[in-house]
Amino acid sequence: MDGVKEPEGYVAEPEPLALDVQFSDGVGVEGEVVVAKGGEVALRVGGYVTRAGKEMPERVWGVREVRVVGGEVEVVVG
Repeated sequence: MDGVKEPEGYVAEPEPLALDVQFSDGVGVEGEVVVAKGGEVALRVGGYVTRAGKEMPERVWGVREVRVVGGEVEVVVG
């Protein structure tokens, strides 16, 4: 995730954040990191159309890990 000023601090204590998500087919959509009161982190994206033309509904993925890679925050879903 670009633009996180203190990556280590964000990893220690994630907070809601709007971001751009790019899928493997090159399609980009707006997304959001959401954090539940219990601290569970998820990634939510709105509906979008794949490069092949398939309509995809809004989806929320559980975040397995939030980590720093190369000085930037990386969110691992699944």
